[in-house]
Amino acid sequence: MLWIHNIWLNWDVIYTLNNFFVLSCEFFFSKNKFEFKHLPIGRGDIFLITVIGIWIGWEILLFVLIFSSLSMLIIFIMGFYLYNWKFNKRLPFGPAIGFYAILIGVPKILVF
Repeated sequence: MLWIHNIWLNWDVIYTLNNFFVLSCEFFFSKNKFEFKHLPIGRGDIFLITVIGIWIGWEILLFVLIFSSLSMLIIFIMGFYLYNWKFNKRLPFGPAIGFYAILIGVPKILVF
């Protein structure tokens, strides 16, 4: 815990806001520097990751991001072989993040 001028800050909030700053910089600088047709991560995903990180903490957020990335990778590989998807196929990442945040984060919240 950190006290700044009678404001209580949790370290999870500080780490998550730092994560938001880094992801936002990556989003805006890659948008202007590289000529992507579609950016790999959207601004809504960045906001969702930030809110979930504040909600469940940065330790659990790492597992949420790993599991959601792996599940979307498996879905893409299945779609690539079964439905002949191209490599430029865009998949929504937000529902996977939300699903794993509820699946992993709610038991952590209920324990404490």
